[in-house]
Amino acid sequence: MRQRDDTEFIDLLNSLRVGELTTAQLELLCERRHVPLNGEFADGVAVRIFLTVGQVDDYNDTMSTENAKLHRTYQINAVDESREVATYGRKPPDNVIPKDVNNCGGFLSSIKIGVGSRVMLRRNIAVSEGLVNEVMGIIKKIKRPALRRNQLEEGELPEAVYVKFDDDTIAVRLKDRDGCIPIPPSSTTFQAKRGYGDVERRMLPLILSWVVTVHKLQGTTLNRAVIDLGKKNFAKGQMYVALSRVRSLEGIVLSDLDANKLLNRPHDDRAMTEITRLRNLPSDNQGNT
Repeated sequence: MRQRDDTEFIDLLNSLRVGELTTAQLELLCERRHVPLNGEFADGVAVRIFLTVGQVDDYNDTMSTENAKLHRTYQINAVDESREVATYGRKPPDNVIPKDVNNCGGFLSSIKIGVGSRVMLRRNIAVSEGLVNEVMGIIKKIKRPALRRNQLEEGELPEAVYVKFDDDTIAVRLKDRDGCIPIPPSSTTFQAKRGYGDVERRMLPLILSWVVTVHKLQGTTLNRAVIDLGKKNFAKGQMYVALSRVRSLEGIVLSDLDANKLLNRPHDDRAMTEITRLRNLPSDNQGNT
């Protein structure tokens, strides 16, 4: 459905998915390797899709540094409180908080942001409005308590950040006059380590997203992206997922391309076996499988 207006791209993706990319289709991808990284594909404009967490962290750090030259950057810290009876409301010791953000309800312990920061929402806030996990946009305003312009102390949570999302159809009724949507801090509860019990974390439900890994884009649709399909590709199906997040081939630029990995069985054999099995199941009288 994403690529319904680009049949050539649909055929390319279908061929890649089953490991049968043609020479002509490979040439089409190679052409996207030579598009200049400027204009709508410049740094900070088009989303980058990289293959490893290390690449993502490095690029987001670089872009945050560049953005800080134009806009003041603030460190925002999560507020963690115990929800156990004996320690209720206390800040838990650092050594009981999981290091993996996925074990903390997906909320970061800290983030450095400012006006101009590109971010991704990490929680479903208003599903019917399209304000869901993985939508991306740019911070345009930061609202602080009591109409203050700056943090009272480093790490203080803002009242809300105002994000202009890439998709103009998201949460139209929630937008302000500038087309921005307020994102206030949210709360999540997770299990601490060492038997400490439940901890509630209050934090902005955002991560930086000048660049993201492939696995964070499972439900995302992009108009443009700069994608790394180089030697760091390590998982079957990764290339297909990365390319298929974009609506059209013209919306893609490849920052790196390892053609051997496109041609050397880029698909998951077990997944393809299951797809074939399901397609060959006999239909019932209702025409359903």
